[in-house]
Amino acid sequence: MIIKNIVCREVVDDDGKIDFEVEIVLENGNSARTICTDLNDNITKIEQELDIIKQKLIGIKISQGAVDSILINLINEYPEKKFDNSLMGAISLTALKVIAGSANKGIYSYVAGEEIMLPFIMMNFIDGGVKANNKLTINELLLIPIIKGIKEKVKMLVNINEKLRNLLKESGYSVSLSVDGGYIPELPNNEAALKVLMKAIIQSGYRPGIDVSIALNVKAKDFYKKDNNRYVIDNNELSADELCKYYIYLINKYPILSIIDPFVQDDEESFKVLLKLIGEKIMVVNSQFNFVTLNQDIKVSDAIFIKANNLVSHIVRSINLAKKNNLSIIVDSNNDELMADLVVGLCCPYIKIKSLPSGKGMSICNRLIRIEEELLKR
Repeated sequence: MIIKNIVCREVVDDDGKIDFEVEIVLENGNSARTICTDLNDNITKIEQELDIIKQKLIGIKISQGAVDSILINLINEYPEKKFDNSLMGAISLTALKVIAGSANKGIYSYVAGEEIMLPFIMMNFIDGGVKANNKLTINELLLIPIIKGIKEKVKMLVNINEKLRNLLKESGYSVSLSVDGGYIPELPNNEAALKVLMKAIIQSGYRPGIDVSIALNVKAKDFYKKDNNRYVIDNNELSADELCKYYIYLINKYPILSIIDPFVQDDEESFKVLLKLIGEKIMVVNSQFNFVTLNQDIKVSDAIFIKANNLVSHIVRSINLAKKNNLSIIVDSNNDELMADLVVGLCCPYIKIKSLPSGKGMSICNRLIRIEEELLKR
């Protein structure tokens, strides 16, 4: 299987905006495509970067190891180019798609070992922070259905979303959406958002903490004041110790299963303190904690957070290291169906997807439903 061509084109994404798509075409006619999201560079620079990449990849016998090795070598060979991570990740993911397709296998079965596992879904419902421009300091309030069955989990998310939308409208709040598809109501504070989310869960007929749990993607760096080492949350300036107590208060009052980036990411001491206090109860995640050692005495995270804009070989390596260190794994899907396959095939417990109202999470949910049906037929 020889790479015949790599094509790039501008396409329209779920938001009606222009994105960039990469397609790999093999000499036997097989092909696959991936949309690059969250590009840091402009289209002109991306096309220039792709011209260099094409010179190295076109004509080679395709394998995941060969593609990823060439991409890594290019980064080292042209340090001044600063190749866009999303572009490199999209090419690596596209290679996996076309390799699995040429083997007439679904991607999840192509990458799977002896075991296959369907994940828990983490989906954002209410957004705050910088992207929302409202009064909420927490970046995302997410739900994690913990009932059995992907289809049942997705139905729950749909039902709660509809109820939440109605509750917000009835209370006079906006049901506008953020860039990630979560609602961005002008609620007075974070706890008000938790309360309306709890109300939506209960009025939808589900039991908080039994059928569904909550996760907080805090993104504390967005409300951290470096000049005085304080966090500004709900118009109050808190020290790291005070912020820790605030989280413990929320965790004791609401069915919170996970908290992501509760402090700035280099504040290892605060992460260790929070882990010691509530690490047995919930999952504390530092999203930058992505390199783990086999004999680490003190953890700064219960899990690693894996983003989709990485090379496949790096994703697999990170997952394997996490498993060796008994860390949980959260994979950010970035709205590409392939990530659903990877999560299932590599037995990752959590997949974080964008919300349903904008359609961003729809393709991932539908792909997981189809995989579940295929597995039930085996």
